[in-house]
Amino acid sequence: MFRQPCSLSGQAPGTDRAPLNSPGGLVDKRKTWREQEQSLVARWNDAAERQRQLHRELSRQPDESAGELKQKELAVRSEIEGLRREVARLKVQFNSGKRY
Repeated sequence: MFRQPCSLSGQAPGTDRAPLNSPGGLVDKRKTWREQEQSLVARWNDAAERQRQLHRELSRQPDESAGELKQKELAVRSEIEGLRREVARLKVQFNSGKRY
């Protein structure tokens, strides 16, 4: 006679987890992940638009008077770099199976 494998809790594998639609289940995690990803996309789009505007302004002004704009452009560039790292982190989590 075959026996069904058991987890450490003594139950069949997979039955010791929260149901998919329970408050602590996978559906809530997916909703949280989706919100995080949408927030990241919105922040990325905002930063990219600010960078485009600064590039337009920098191209219109002479080099001598563009010091403040260059500072703003450096700040936006560093923000985009941080967002790139965040995207890379999410991509690693997704590819390793920790997301979805």
